[in-house]
Amino acid sequence: MRRDYSGEDILTLSLLIVAMVALGSKLGVLGGVGGGLAVLLGWCKFKKWDVWEWMDVLGFWSLLAVFLTGNWKMMIAGMVGMVVLGWVWRSYRSWRWYKSGKMGLVGLVSLVVWPVISVIGATKIASVPVYLAVWVVVLSLTVIFIRRK
Repeated sequence: MRRDYSGEDILTLSLLIVAMVALGSKLGVLGGVGGGLAVLLGWCKFKKWDVWEWMDVLGFWSLLAVFLTGNWKMMIAGMVGMVVLGWVWRSYRSWRWYKSGKMGLVGLVSLVVWPVISVIGATKIASVPVYLAVWVVVLSLTVIFIRRK
């Protein structure tokens, strides 16, 4: 982290995100991710923190939550997602097409990984709102495209 944030604020944010993810996960994987993202956006706006910096950090570490599901397909997809995000984290500043080098790319890529994990982990494809997963992927890729300059 580039800034010095108070430990109390970080703990409060973490507990709020965990609580919202737990409540949102009743709606499925994307509900949990959406709930956590809503808390993050609200907290960063309230505290005037850099949301992109926090998305990078939380986007990578949020994939650890996949291991709590007990679904082996989702765990394998989560491990692959963590490898991909680690590679993105180390190398995105040297990509020619991402000239800006702005923070937040790892968080946005994690928002692409989560819908893929939810579709892979579904026992029935009809049980996952696939259209919602596709919209999340498309919106995340659009924001990446806009922030690349």
